Amino acid sequence: MVPPWPRPLRSRVRCLGRRVTATGLSGNTTRYRLNRGGDQRLNRALYTVALVRMGHDPRTRDYVTRRPREGRTKREIMRSLERYISRQLFRTLNGAYSATSTT
Repeated sequence: MVPPWPRPLRSRVRCLGRRVTATGLSGNTTRYRLNRGGDQRLNRALYTVALVRMGHDPRTRDYVTRRPREGRTKREIMRSLERYISRQLFRTLNGAYSATSTT
């Protein structure tokens, strides 16, 4: 059985939102850089969703208060929230695609 979204297509969808894992090494720290060729409107939407969730969603607020104690900066927290939201969005779109293709 072939998945409805093949792996190359999934990586292209991730590239749209600039959320790709291109590792950048800085000394002993491994960080993930953003793809600068992404869709800026999608990136802005992900940023806005992250800001709203930081202000209103209790789970996200708990996450944001916990992460600085673990040594994360606000920028790293926003980046990980945006990655989480883009993965969640991809799963939602993938489910909608699967539902329409089977009917």
